[in-house]
Amino acid sequence: MLGERIREIRKKNQMKYNEDQTNYMPLTSDKLYVSGLTNLQEIIENTIKEHMPEV
Repeated sequence: MLGERIREIRKKNQMKYNEDQTNYMPLTSDKLYVSGLTNLQEIIENTIKEHMPEV
């Protein structure tokens, strides 16, 4: 579920994999799509609520 959503955002070129940090990073501010960040924030918040309700 989470992996699929991340792949969708990646397909829209809203983030890229950073090999140095071994994680996905949003594109630089001149190429940034705010809606993609909003979607990513929702994914993270929903995942935390589902899998870590005590947080």
